[in-house]
Order: sequence, then C-alpha cells, then structure tokens
Amino acid sequence: MSSNPSWQPHSEAHAKLRESKEYQDELKYLYRTRDSFVTTFAAVTLYSSRSPCLNGKSLLFGDASDILESALSYPPMVEEGILNAPRRELRYVLETVCTHFYVDQNNFNRPLTGKIAFLESLGRQPKIELLAQLKFAAFDDTTKASFVNDVSQLYSYLCGYVHPSVQQFEERARRGAGGRPSGFEGVEDLKRVNRDIFRTLEIVLAMYFHALSMSLTGDIFIQVLDDLKTWNFHKGRWCTAVSRTFDYKIERKRTGMVAP
Repeated sequence: MSSNPSWQPHSEAHAKLRESKEYQDELKYLYRTRDSFVTTFAAVTLYSSRSPCLNGKSLLFGDASDILESALSYPPMVEEGILNAPRRELRYVLETVCTHFYVDQNNFNRPLTGKIAFLESLGRQPKIELLAQLKFAAFDDTTKASFVNDVSQLYSYLCGYVHPSVQQFEERARRGAGGRPSGFEGVEDLKRVNRDIFRTLEIVLAMYFHALSMSLTGDIFIQVLDDLKTWNFHKGRWCTAVSRTFDYKIERKRTGMVAP
C-alpha cells in the first residue's frame, strides 16, 4: 500500500497513530489478556491431571492444546491489523468449549470413547442453547441465567464475522468512511476487538473452572491467582463470580484478599 501515492497520507498518519500512547496501551492490554489467560489455562490443565475423572477422559481438557493455540494467535494478528480473523477464531473456541463442556457434564462417568460417540450423536448444529441445562456450581440461578444469556449473545455476535452478514458490510463501510480501511485500524477498533477477546476468554475460563471442580479451582485462586495483581480477569464479571465462592477460605480471611 505504501508504494501507492494515494495511500501515502494514510500510511504516515497511521504510523504516527501506532506510536501513540493510547494505541500502545491497547496493545499492551491485549498481550496482558493473553498472558493472563495462558497463566490460568496452564494451571487449570495442570490441576486437571490430578483428577482421575478428567485425566484422559475429558473432551474439554483433551482439546486444551487447540484452545491454547487459538488464544496465542490473537495478539500477533491484531498487531498486524487483522481484526476479523481473530473474531472467527473466537467463535470456534466458544462453540467448541460449550459443546465439550456439555458432553463432559452429561457423560461424566463414561469413558472418552463414549463421550466421543455422544458428541457424534448431537450432529453439527450449535450447542450453545444446551448450556441452560447444565450445572454451574459457582453461580446462583440468577447469575447462571445471566451467564447463559451472555454466552448466547456473544455467540450470535461472533457468528456475524463467520457468515456473510450485513454486520460485516456495515462495519467495513463505517471504517472506510472514517478513514480506517483494512490495515489502518484506529484506537477504537483495537478497543472493540480487545473487548471481544477478553469477553470470550473469560467465558472460556469460567467453563473450565466449573469443569475442573470447585475444590481444585479454589486451590488455583488461593495459590496462584490471588497474588497476581496484573491478572486481567480480576476485573471480569464471571471470574469474579467464581472467585467469590472461595471467600470463606481461611487463607483469604487471614490475608484480607476477597473477591470484589
């Protein structure tokens, strides 16, 4: 683009924008979200190896490397101005985690082969609506309903980036009219994709916490996450709801570290 004179003003202005504090702060936030997720995900998958009910028997934990691979890909894509491909990945991750969580919980005592057979029997239709049938030990009925609704709304929104949609067309038109065509994203564009990534990854963690068990999840919060002041998900709605479950623990009462 830079070799075309008509793009030169855009390129120069965007180069200055990329150097601005506001733009760099958004990139830093994106990488902190990734690092916060990776740290938590590593702990969750490690702790799952201590559970004879999960180790080698869970679709959700068996597919963990694929979820991690996807999460690691978001920052470098966004940094290169690729904003919608991460959203398509987020849709895949959200649907995969919801589906595998549903299969695992409804077939808890079955071997992995049985769970795979059950997954096949469900067909290819999205399983998001099935979340309402599941148990979420850390959520009361009101919180569970809000969580399921949030997942459903997010999934519908992300689908707009997977299938041809008016949503994508109108977004491209707005960005073009605002002098922010593809590759020349603005700070607001970064903020939006940051919100989408954070929102999806927090939901993913909430489901992994529940799949792991409240006992092991409590150990992760007390022994790992409580002391991580830079953990982005301390400010997340669903991770905070899970964290409050462990405010009774003596370790928190002693230190005064309770969920906000």
